[in-house]
Amino acid sequence: MSQRQIDPVFATTTAIGYRDADGGGTGFFINHNERTFIVTNRHVVNPEEEDCNPTEAHVWFRNATNIGQANRNPIRLVKDGSPTWYDHPAAPEAVDLALIPINPRLSSLDVLDDDSQQVQSGNLAFTLDHIIHENIRADQRVSIIGYPGDFMDRTTRLPIRRNALIASPYGYGFEDNPYFLTDARMHPGTSGSPVVMDVGAMQTTHGEVPSHRNKSLYLIGIHSATFYGTSFDEQRLEERTEADREIEEEADIQLDLNVAWYPQLLTDILESIDWG
Repeated sequence: MSQRQIDPVFATTTAIGYRDADGGGTGFFINHNERTFIVTNRHVVNPEEEDCNPTEAHVWFRNATNIGQANRNPIRLVKDGSPTWYDHPAAPEAVDLALIPINPRLSSLDVLDDDSQQVQSGNLAFTLDHIIHENIRADQRVSIIGYPGDFMDRTTRLPIRRNALIASPYGYGFEDNPYFLTDARMHPGTSGSPVVMDVGAMQTTHGEVPSHRNKSLYLIGIHSATFYGTSFDEQRLEERTEADREIEEEADIQLDLNVAWYPQLLTDILESIDWG
C-alpha cells in the first residue's frame, strides 16, 4: 500500500507516547528550510502534571514502500537539561504549540502531485505553503486527523479521521485569542491533530491565489483542547485526561466545542529558530 493509493493525509500524522510517563497526543509533520519537524501541542511535550516530566517520546515512522507498516522510534524531548523543542517566541505559555526537530527529512505532500518525483519516505510532511491562503475562504466542513483515546488501527497505526465543523468565524480570533472553534466530539489523545480542508471545499474570496499555494489539501488549524460548561453557564477550557474523565463532576457538560490554533503561528516559531 503506497501513499498514492490512499488519502495522503493519513500519512501526515503520528501518535506521540512517552518512554518514562503516561500520556501523549498526536503530532503531524512539516518541512521547512530542509528540515522536518513534528508539530504538536506544548502541553503534550511539557505536561502540567507535577509527576509527568517526559524526557523522551516515541513516534511512528512508516515504511516508504508500504505505509501500512510502521516502526516505533524514540525522539528526545530534553537534551543536556534543555528542551529540544521550540515554542512560540512571543507567547510560549499562552500559545499551546510546539515543534520538535527530527531526522530524517521526510518527503512533502507535494511529491504526490508530480509523477516524476519519487516518494522517499512513508510519512509525508506539510509545508508552510499548505497553510490556507488569505484569498481562500475556509469551508464550514473540515476534518481532524488523530488518535482519539489512543484509538487506532493497531495493525497499521494509521490515524482516525473525524468530521468537524468550523464553529466560529474563520480568520477572527475567538475572544481575541489566535484560535478558532471547531464543533466535534474530541477525546484525549487528539491534542496536536491537524485540522484540514480538502481542495473540493475551496472557495476563493478576493484576488488570486499564487500557483504554489494551490494545494489538494490545506492546513487550517491545530487542535488543542475542549470547552466544558456547567449548569451555571460557566465555561472553561481543558484538555481532559483519562483520570479527569473518571472523576468528572455530574454538573459538567461537554460542549463538543474545541480550540484550533491558527497555523500562521507555526511561521512565527519557524522564523524564530537560529538555523546556524
